[in-house]
Amino acid sequence: MEKKIYVGNLPFQAKEEDVRELFSKSGEVESVKIITDINTGAPRGFGFVEMATKEDAQKAIQALNGSMFMDRKLTVNEAKPRPPREKRSATGGGGNRRGGGFGRKKDTGKSVFYVDVVIPLPLPKLLSYSLAEEYRGEAAPGMRALVPVGKSKIYTGIIFSVHQNTPEFETRDILSLLDEYPVVTENQMKLWEWIAWYYLCTMGDVMKSALPAGLKMESESVVVALPPAEEPPELTEKETLVYDIVCANPGIKVDKLRQIAREINALQVIKTLAEKRVIAVEENLQEKYSPKYEKYIGLNPDIDSPEQLNLIFQNLTRAPKQSDVLLVFCSLARPLEKKEHKNVSRSLLLKKVPEASAALKSLIEKEILVEYEVEVDRIQKGEMELRDAWPLNEIQEKAFGEIRSQFHKKDVVLLHGVTSSGKTEIYIHLMNEVIKTGGTVLYLLPEIALTSQIINRLRAVFGNRVGIYHSRFSDAERVETYLKVLKDEDYDVVLGVRSSVFLPFRRLRLIIADEEHENTYKQYDPAPRYHCRDTALMLARIHQAKVLLGTATPSLETYYNVMQNRFGLVELFTRYKEIQMPVVEIVNMKTEGERKRVHGHFSQILLDAISETIQNREQVILFQNRRGFSPFIECHICSHVPECVNCDVRLTYHKQHRKLMCHYCGYEIPVPSSCPNCGSTELETKGFGTEKIEDDLKILLPDIRIARLDLDAARTRKAAESIIYDFAAGKTDVLTGTQMISKGLDFSNVGLVGIMNADNMLGFPDFRASERSFQLM
Repeated sequence: MEKKIYVGNLPFQAKEEDVRELFSKSGEVESVKIITDINTGAPRGFGFVEMATKEDAQKAIQALNGSMFMDRKLTVNEAKPRPPREKRSATGGGGNRRGGGFGRKKDTGKSVFYVDVVIPLPLPKLLSYSLAEEYRGEAAPGMRALVPVGKSKIYTGIIFSVHQNTPEFETRDILSLLDEYPVVTENQMKLWEWIAWYYLCTMGDVMKSALPAGLKMESESVVVALPPAEEPPELTEKETLVYDIVCANPGIKVDKLRQIAREINALQVIKTLAEKRVIAVEENLQEKYSPKYEKYIGLNPDIDSPEQLNLIFQNLTRAPKQSDVLLVFCSLARPLEKKEHKNVSRSLLLKKVPEASAALKSLIEKEILVEYEVEVDRIQKGEMELRDAWPLNEIQEKAFGEIRSQFHKKDVVLLHGVTSSGKTEIYIHLMNEVIKTGGTVLYLLPEIALTSQIINRLRAVFGNRVGIYHSRFSDAERVETYLKVLKDEDYDVVLGVRSSVFLPFRRLRLIIADEEHENTYKQYDPAPRYHCRDTALMLARIHQAKVLLGTATPSLETYYNVMQNRFGLVELFTRYKEIQMPVVEIVNMKTEGERKRVHGHFSQILLDAISETIQNREQVILFQNRRGFSPFIECHICSHVPECVNCDVRLTYHKQHRKLMCHYCGYEIPVPSSCPNCGSTELETKGFGTEKIEDDLKILLPDIRIARLDLDAARTRKAAESIIYDFAAGKTDVLTGTQMISKGLDFSNVGLVGIMNADNMLGFPDFRASERSFQLM
């Protein structure tokens, strides 16, 4: 009997002092170690306890094995030394795999464990694999595993279950476990199952949307040339072409090769060349995500007194640059003051002492300083002064109290508040309450463009405890956010769009869906075609959390649920500080045209209002729900309109890029100089979009500052933030854009909003056209 004890099935929130306190009831505890992941620092769910005597260890095993600890049933056994294990086959950055065969599982007469795995392919069922003996006891639901699919492909799958039910077919082994703890939680799996059932898709579809790309390793087929044979085979003209491309591009991807040799059937030629042993197709597996490390500088641990440090400075009198570097390092790091000691990055030190890399290298070689690597966040965190949430006024306080009261009776509450009624401040007070009780909040927004403005308000109160998750971040940044939510250490509030409902929350207590009526909460393509608001309701049910739906114009289905008494209702019909509702004026463009008072697509009434507003030092928003310059171009002679070859829809003219683009699939062509049907050069633009409004306004009012906010102008996160920031700071007079500008952005100095061609929205061939027109306007 050993003194060391293995403790399994530990709760992730358990600390070493908690485990020590538990085991001390059975005797004296010498040491406690909870095992964590080397990359992320997340607990792996097991650890070791060393007791003072073998008798105490035996007593602890008898008392605690199978006992409940923080709602978990512990596994407590004697810790036995583990036999050495062979190196895993496909971890740590991947490798190459040639050929097509993977071994199948043979019946050895021993008990065999199997795993059911979800892979990111639209397959009707989960795939079953057998577990190699080295992975038994390690594999658990929610872990990632590399699995073979088909002849040679390798995919990252999520283990859905581990069992001993022998399938009716021969199984193959998993190739490797990629994790030492689950990266998909039990609650996430429940949500995945519900989405697949409710939205009629496969679990593979859900996995593809739910996990950031950096967590989904997948092999890629690459082509390499083999060494020439003594008697090289004869090649056809097409085969020679493909062989030359492969020789010029070693390790070229099959897809890239097909693009280069698009005039021939490249796949058939590759197959023929492989049969002739001229080339080989390999499966190349690469890790998509790796932690980011930064080099830091520290003082040699053996130097621990001021006397030693003074002696070193005396010895450096003939090396002034080295002395300067060491002096600046000491002023930054305070290495001999334990309370004030700080880590100093190599980049910061060299910034403080320019052109000192050689001196720093010498100090490291002399073993005065040491260099080491520290894992750092890709998402930068800034220091900021926090403030308390602004106090609520009497009307807001009443609504806040009603929401809390409704939450005692209902799980979902609709906050029906007019624009500028102060809903966001009520959200912040609710978040405060949830955080104080140890919970996490998910704050959903319909558009990425909104996050930059909201995040500033949230971080002023909650600081760096607010995380952001959306597709404008890089894959690596999204993986880091995902893992931080999984570790449940960094964030109390997560701000995000649709995809954030798939994050691995552990303490979720409140979901806020702002602008719940917005159609951008719905994903149309590809599958799963889920509605984020409805998925959030199920997510809340799984976590036993509450949901607050906020909007000035509720969707019909939400209001129906209120009328059926399924949701609670709190109304807020007074604007903050009793600001008056805007005056609405409808301009009849037909009448204005007859009076010769229309300039391009602008009525004289609107132009006068824009000029007056800017003279009053206020700003203008112009809304046109169509991006591009014009919806299409048409031949004046034969009426031909260029269409997308994939979607059979008219191509939109984008003047800025001089292209015709499909807004569905992305297909694009240069603007033709003549009609491809009849050859006429009389091509006309029809209708107008945001680009046309911007162009016309620059001609009609040349002295004003104009910006445009649509998908074309805000392709990147920084571009969108810059446009919004400039308008909020008063650097822009007029902001024109699509529905992106109508979704919850808050600009205090806007004096006029113009809605261009409003009839188009009402006449759109959609049964929700009237509802959406009302919500937008």
